[in-house]
Amino acid sequence: ERVEKFLEFISLMDCSKISKDFLVSYEDEAFVNEVLNQLNSYSLITIDQAYDKKDHTTFSINRYAVDILRLKATRNKKINRKILSIMVEKISVYIQKQLIKESYLKIRGMLSTVEMLLKYNESLSGLQREKLYFSLGQMKEFLGSYEESLIAYQKSYDYNLERKSKNNIDTAKILIALGNSQKRLERFQESVKSYENGIDLFRKNYGEQYGQIADIMSSLANTFKGQGDYKKSEKYFLEALNIYDIHKNSEKISFLKARLGNLYSHLGDYKKGLPFLEDALKIYEKIFGEEDVKTSWVQVNLAYVYIEIGLNERAEEILEKSLKLRIKHYGEKHPKTGWVLANYARLYTNTGNFKKAEAYA
Repeated sequence: ERVEKFLEFISLMDCSKISKDFLVSYEDEAFVNEVLNQLNSYSLITIDQAYDKKDHTTFSINRYAVDILRLKATRNKKINRKILSIMVEKISVYIQKQLIKESYLKIRGMLSTVEMLLKYNESLSGLQREKLYFSLGQMKEFLGSYEESLIAYQKSYDYNLERKSKNNIDTAKILIALGNSQKRLERFQESVKSYENGIDLFRKNYGEQYGQIADIMSSLANTFKGQGDYKKSEKYFLEALNIYDIHKNSEKISFLKARLGNLYSHLGDYKKGLPFLEDALKIYEKIFGEEDVKTSWVQVNLAYVYIEIGLNERAEEILEKSLKLRIKHYGEKHPKTGWVLANYARLYTNTGNFKKAEAYA
């Protein structure tokens, strides 16, 4: 019976590149290993050798084995609603964890499963649809598909309104996610409205100094920056920094310092921005280490300032570190890697090495 339930759980997933890491969130690891070893011994599954087994083992169910394993749910749509409900909850938690770790391969690998689950619309409750579309929006946003992330977040919000949720925090989180995608697509007026509505809901529930309000203020500050309203941008950054100081949140303090440094450098006040960025990088390296991809974000912003003030050797040194981290973590064609390449092009253009600049452009 335990094995049958486990196989039924798997049947709800895309049968290619199933993550063992995700299955362990549902069942005991020893049990998962035993079942997979049995399936593999009968050639019912194929272990994907392209992945690092220590970090991310994936496998595919061979097509001819689907009937043998009785994975009928994916074809006949006779879904076990209890197992489906567990799946939705596990995905929400799992995706959130992988986003924190910025695990590109694991997030990309789960994308088709989330999309598959949404096809069982009649078997899903409004809350489950809301959660799945929210997870889909997070994944699409992380992977750089901002138009698609906005559509997913909007559907999540629609289901939230449809079920007349009394949990204002759920609504607030969706609004903030909407604001993030709208900001990335430069739909700044819509973004400001989403953020402000989200802040109001958090204030009603937690008060003025709730930590997540500072997160939203930071995003709102970036939106005003995108609109060219730099005074409001600075105002919200400083208000957010004050809340983080109260909570003594070193990670968020360093993040805000990097943002402020970026704002001042954008305004051409490099002397004012430089110490913020250098201080932020020291804190990031202390918290995350030099090999963490989060550190590369500060590195690129600092390199930008170094380029502008003529410290080209320092800029090149930092960009080299950042590029290695981003290629390793995101791949060569991800927009976040492209951002580093664009700064390389700026560096070599400023130094008159146009051949190299063209290669990175």
